[in-house]
Amino acid sequence: MNVVELRTQIQELLVDDVGTYALTGGVTTPAVIVLDSGDVLSDRTVTGLEVVIRRNPISDEGKATFDAVRAAKMWQVFLVQWGGNYTLEAAKDKLRRKFPNTRAVTVKVEKGSGVREQVSVKIPDVDEFDDWL
Repeated sequence: MNVVELRTQIQELLVDDVGTYALTGGVTTPAVIVLDSGDVLSDRTVTGLEVVIRRNPISDEGKATFDAVRAAKMWQVFLVQWGGNYTLEAAKDKLRRKFPNTRAVTVKVEKGSGVREQVSVKIPDVDEFDDWL
């Protein structure tokens, strides 16, 4: 799976949950973005749930399979809740059902940042997993 396929699948899966970006000029768009590590999106206001997908998969030491340990590639996705009463539980559950072996870890947020809740989600690269079957 490539990052465009992943983005499309996540946006379709979370269509009822994803918030919006308000960009300059009054343009609004779903709050789903692909960024390189360290990149920052500026000149936007986020409302609701933002989905940030890391452009390239990361390595993960994986687990023992048939007495061998394999290095797996994982897609890292951040779910960021920018206010409101929505929690990230529903979005995490949808991702876990769609992508087996997905792991989610709460990320500490800085007070006053405007972020209500943030989670780092690691999704196994499906193509790599299929190679092992």
